[in-house]
Amino acid sequence: MKEVLILGNGISRLLHEDLIKGWHGELWACNYAYLEWGHKLTRLTGHIDVLFEAIEHRDRNQHSYEIWTGDIWRFPEDTQKLKKVSCKPEFCKDSGTTLIAQALTDGFERILLCGFDLGGRDIYTVNLYQHNKSSWVERVRAIRKAFPVAFEGVEFVGYDHMPFIAGNADRKAYYKRYIAGQPHIPDPAYIALYNLLYGTREVYGYRRYSIVKVRYIKGPRAGWETEYKEALAKILAERGEIEIIGVTREEKPEEPEIAGDTTITDRMKKDTIVKIAKLRGIEDAEGHTKAELIELLRETGGGA
Repeated sequence: MKEVLILGNGISRLLHEDLIKGWHGELWACNYAYLEWGHKLTRLTGHIDVLFEAIEHRDRNQHSYEIWTGDIWRFPEDTQKLKKVSCKPEFCKDSGTTLIAQALTDGFERILLCGFDLGGRDIYTVNLYQHNKSSWVERVRAIRKAFPVAFEGVEFVGYDHMPFIAGNADRKAYYKRYIAGQPHIPDPAYIALYNLLYGTREVYGYRRYSIVKVRYIKGPRAGWETEYKEALAKILAERGEIEIIGVTREEKPEEPEIAGDTTITDRMKKDTIVKIAKLRGIEDAEGHTKAELIELLRETGGGA
């Protein structure tokens, strides 16, 4: 079977380093993943500036991965192992979906996507979760429609996003969570990793909030009564526009909460924990044992 493992840079990739280490065959990646896996990669695509850096890194370290891009004209003619993507231009809007479409175009029968979190926290781009990446969802959905049979060979490593891709859910469903600073993937392993990385104690689930009854006390609406979320009502009350006259009800989550499974992060190898510690800014991470690092990460707020 013709198969390929494609690496995105969503933080979930850190959960599957054993898979990557043991992979023998085509290994493709996006952008700065070459810094970690350049010695194993066979193909890389990404932003132009990153690709120039990747070429220098490859040549300096005697790696062998090819550079694939739709903007081949931007590179010197003597650039080694430079290839032009051949999938349709409408699928070349971002690195991840370009590689998915290229793999399907090339006839791969099994395409594993690792670290394709469809937005949210990113290993290299610190503030990515503050940007709406719902377009990634739409692009994967469009590729699925364009390759209805071959797309059956596409698999997400770890949490399976395929029901979300194949369904009719709001494409912004993930965005609404990660823009609010919440883990957007309802997976215990992802949530445990999220907490370890960012020093939080998050769970997956809709946050409870109170609905209060208010009365406008000035302006054209003076005397009018209505209901608001308590947080908004407090802001308006501080402005002197309304008074809160009672709590009417508490909105409850529409689904059960999912907590992080810390046994997953406990089983990670030390080199992965070191990566996490460095992302958290912990100095001399290599000088600690794995157990010490995990304890240090949790003492500073991480862990479920």
